[in-house]
Amino acid sequence: MWNLSGRLGIDGRVIENPRFFERSRARIKKLQQGVARKCRGSKNWEKAKKKLERAYAHVTNQKNDFLHKLSRRYVDSYATICVEDLNIKYLKENDKSRGLRRSIHDAPWGRFLLYLSCEAESAGTNFVQIDPRDTTQLCSNCGSIMKKDLSVRIHECPYCGFVADRDYNAAENIHRVGLEQPFEPVEMRPLHHISVTQVLSMIAGKPRPTGAG
Repeated sequence: MWNLSGRLGIDGRVIENPRFFERSRARIKKLQQGVARKCRGSKNWEKAKKKLERAYAHVTNQKNDFLHKLSRRYVDSYATICVEDLNIKYLKENDKSRGLRRSIHDAPWGRFLLYLSCEAESAGTNFVQIDPRDTTQLCSNCGSIMKKDLSVRIHECPYCGFVADRDYNAAENIHRVGLEQPFEPVEMRPLHHISVTQVLSMIAGKPRPTGAG
């Protein structure tokens, strides 16, 4: 499951958002200024423009490498993968939060889901997309609706007492709906953070278990 704070599955693993563009933003801005200061069409302008293009290409390559390895990790780990069927374009164009739009751009959700679906298809892994409505508002333990805005990162149900990370609660709902399972008590697992370095150093091709994520 892809979330604003990273990628979180029911196994409790939270994948760090690499933020490759954010890390390169200062350098790219400097290169953009260098292009703007040059006389358009001149040799110096062409040279500065190529440097800027290389910087953008480097960020794109970093993102693609990371997403390929991450999608491979999920496909190698699960027989069934359940995700939200998000309208990424709508989120980018209609959300009022500049920070959220930048986060969506830097963490290319749509591209990740595309890679994940392609990897799953080639490996024979079940790839299930579900309606994202109320996945974060619904209590995964009892089914009660708990309305909360994006700033509230902890799910606390006053009806059954279930307390969990907001994204973990949503991941449980996605898993239940994707596998068409009834509500049952949720086994809360400790969150385990996976760094960008761990994903990038990963070796694909490990034996695949039969679980679902």
